[in-house]
Amino acid sequence: MRIYADTSVFGGVFDTEFDIASKHFFDEVIARRHELVVSVSVDDEIEDAPEVVRAFYQSIVGQAEIFQLTPEVLVLRDAYLNAGVLTEKSLTDATHVALATVLGCQKIVSWNLKHIVNTRKIPQYNAINEHNGYNSLEILTPADFLKIMTISEPKCVQWKRRGQARIREKIAGMTHEEELAYWNESYKKLMRTHAESKRRLQEKQATDESPAKC
Repeated sequence: MRIYADTSVFGGVFDTEFDIASKHFFDEVIARRHELVVSVSVDDEIEDAPEVVRAFYQSIVGQAEIFQLTPEVLVLRDAYLNAGVLTEKSLTDATHVALATVLGCQKIVSWNLKHIVNTRKIPQYNAINEHNGYNSLEILTPADFLKIMTISEPKCVQWKRRGQARIREKIAGMTHEEELAYWNESYKKLMRTHAESKRRLQEKQATDESPAKC
């Protein structure tokens, strides 16, 4: 199963109220029970997270499928905004949902209960997806995915929002062509992070599989 994880899920590993579900989710990924999908939008947002979150992300991203933004993603994202599902202030939240949809993921997991995992907005997202020829997307928290109970919105969403505000300011007023050029540069950075993370994972796997010396 291909699952898109937004930025908040990585931060959730270090949020005491949400760490259990977040850690279990990534345990599933590490065990390769699911295929993790990460985008350049996640990579860009996570720059504003604490160092421990960035380090964890870098340790995991090498196992993920990584993608950059495409014109199709921007068109679908703008359809959400034009329909009033979200406002420009939540541009990158709409981008995450559009990415997961266009990439054909079965699910997107997020701790953003206000703009993404919102029972009122989920049918709106999927109505627009179907109108534009895409499949419906299952939108849920890691706790919902793993059937683990939680209470309120986590601090990790606050870290995500700082990144979102910075990105929104950067791309304000850009045409789609200019925005795609911006994301293309961010994707190059993500590719470097992905390659380094993958190298470290392979080294760790080789070490774990090597016979112990007597």
